[in-house]
Amino acid sequence: MKSGRNHLRFASKLLGILGVAGVAAMTGIGFGLNASANTDAQWQHRTRLDAPQQMLPLGLGAAVAASETGLIAVGGGHDSDIGVDAGAVAVWNCSVNAVTAQERITHPKDHRQSAFGQALAIDPDGSVLCIGAPNEDGVEKDSGKWPDNFQMGRVYLYMSRSGAGGGAGEKSSVRWKLWATLESPQPNVGAHFGSVVATDGARVVVGSPDHNHGGFAAGRVDVFVRRDNLWMHESELAMPLPISGMRFGTSLAIDAETIVVGSPSFSGVGAGSGRVDVFRLKKDGWQYAGRIEAPDPQSSAWFGMSLAISRDILAVGAPRETPLQSQAFPDHAGVVHLFKHTETQSEGDNWQAIFALTSPHPWCAEAQYRAEAFGMSLSIRRGIIAVGASESCNPVAAGQDHDEGEGSGAVYLFHPVDVGGTSWDFGARASERLTAPDAAFDAHDGYRVALGCMRPIAGSELRTAIAFLVVGRGGNPDMPPGPGAANVYWPHPRLPQNILNPLANK
Repeated sequence: MKSGRNHLRFASKLLGILGVAGVAAMTGIGFGLNASANTDAQWQHRTRLDAPQQMLPLGLGAAVAASETGLIAVGGGHDSDIGVDAGAVAVWNCSVNAVTAQERITHPKDHRQSAFGQALAIDPDGSVLCIGAPNEDGVEKDSGKWPDNFQMGRVYLYMSRSGAGGGAGEKSSVRWKLWATLESPQPNVGAHFGSVVATDGARVVVGSPDHNHGGFAAGRVDVFVRRDNLWMHESELAMPLPISGMRFGTSLAIDAETIVVGSPSFSGVGAGSGRVDVFRLKKDGWQYAGRIEAPDPQSSAWFGMSLAISRDILAVGAPRETPLQSQAFPDHAGVVHLFKHTETQSEGDNWQAIFALTSPHPWCAEAQYRAEAFGMSLSIRRGIIAVGASESCNPVAAGQDHDEGEGSGAVYLFHPVDVGGTSWDFGARASERLTAPDAAFDAHDGYRVALGCMRPIAGSELRTAIAFLVVGRGGNPDMPPGPGAANVYWPHPRLPQNILNPLANK
């Protein structure tokens, strides 16, 4: 990026993508660059992941993560076995034949009130699991330093004992071993280090959105890198001008040599208009590469609340932005903006706004008493974008009284409109709206989403990997309070008969 440029340039090609009723064909369920279109694929509910009995009440679904090797990790901020809000993480293995429970992971020191599992990330290979414990105190309380060390936070890294996630159809043999404990190089009371984590396997990025670095709750982000078998602090991602209250590090995403950081509380054109900052890995380390704001910034839009990146495509959620076609949407219905990265000698790094995604079903029957929060969560895997709308209304749950279906939540799936299903340059089309079979008032399905992948089964007719989606809920249908849950969905194309048979009676 050229010296002196504080903002990344945008094109004004903002297109509101309005979906159509019904279910469209799903394209590109494989994750490879040459993923082919599959016009028969429709997504179906596979199973509900309930908290294991020994983890009740967990509040399962507050965080979800998935690998490209069939692993699923789901966390919650509760679990009162060892203390209120102690937290725990449950791991499953997803194959075509079954979704099987693998392991329960609790805090290695049984810290009370640490919120262990409130943030999760897993690398694509399924070998590194990052677990945030943002409410953990800096040192033991009996050292006499509490509350000066209150809720500084930590992150725990676990390594797969087998070194990989295991393929579809294999036994769930992977077990997790504590590998490293990450702490902030500049501890701060109430910083909540570990509120959000991201990893690509080689690096771990950790957000501390309430860190007072540069101002009250200005936020801080740190990068840790793996050197042989050790993890060490590599860099702080420093902005040119931190601002109090912007909560830099509320959301994160990493892809190779690019890290994007969301600050939805940033007040630009108004309180909570939000922004995203971009960092690029250069020869001399991580460098600030510029700032992204919404093409049409709005007060209270929360632009940057959620992020997802895949190579040169960046998706940014603004779950309280009012779409430009405001007459067709409730106020603050939510928008997801897509940007494409280009880099030239003359312009340097540039993220171009290519179009916007909006909800195909923003109304509950003829009314919507709450905005959907479309864009509260995001996940992207080349040919698929999953958008969580945790406040969405489900008419089935509502019955005759639409208010009873408020906040049940939904997830929307989008794919490129091009024939090959590999390029977002020409726009996107909504293909599915997924709601939980047990959708209920204030379940908040879609609070978190994660796209993963099941490996092909050796010796079967299935040659390409199959995508799956994990949907976490911020509330639960068995309240108050209950164990929470997460739901798993996958596309249902014309799978070979020997693959479908085991599911016949499920």
